[in-house]
Amino acid sequence: MKTDTPPALPPSLARGTECRIPRHCMEDAIQEAWAAHLAGNDANVAVWRLVQRNRRHRRRVVCFSQLDPETFRHLRNRTAAQ
Repeated sequence: MKTDTPPALPPSLARGTECRIPRHCMEDAIQEAWAAHLAGNDANVAVWRLVQRNRRHRRRVVCFSQLDPETFRHLRNRTAAQ
């Protein structure tokens, strides 16, 4: 059973950082923070790199609903040919 209590944060993570992390990547950010803390690196830098990487990835990924019909038809024909 999954609880709603957030996991413990590493002591090297600055206060207020947690509330600025998007919910969809919170678990990954906490893992990155702990890994950086245990490795002796700055947990804040590791978390913000992860958040920026996620933002860039979400900007690059295009949903099918955002495609115009001609591009969607081209993609569907290309995958059927493979």
